[in-house]
Amino acid sequence: MTDDVLAELDRRLAAVRAAEVAVTTAEAHERTARRGADRASGPLLAYHEQVAAGEREPDPDHERELLTALREAQATVTLRASYSAALPGSEGAPRMVSVDPVDLVAEAALIGARRAADERRAELTAFVAASLDELCAARVPLSVQAGSRMRVALETVDAADA
Repeated sequence: MTDDVLAELDRRLAAVRAAEVAVTTAEAHERTARRGADRASGPLLAYHEQVAAGEREPDPDHERELLTALREAQATVTLRASYSAALPGSEGAPRMVSVDPVDLVAEAALIGARRAADERRAELTAFVAASLDELCAARVPLSVQAGSRMRVALETVDAADA
């Protein structure tokens, strides 16, 4: 029975770690995705600059490919305003501080990953609370062994000092 409870604890701890890794991955993807439209616009702008400077001939097929890539990158991106809070005692409304790009799909994936991680942590907490006596009992043999090793070590030190 104690091996079962320890195995279940290990399984739940692994699930929490995996969920936390998924959050970290989703955070990185969200940071990258929100800048996707800016990155996709670079080649299109460079193309038009080179055509205008006479450094290359117009190529409608290439331009269409660049526009398609830009539209695809912009498809899930929106702009979201951030506001400052009105100061206490001031009669002014909150002021807009910045406008930031947000990739809605990447943001939704991040929200889902965070929710899953919260659920895994809650499941672990509930399991530990429900199984605390069994978990403690499973650790008793390890504690006894550690105590025995400590006693031998102290006896060795005492013998060396004598």
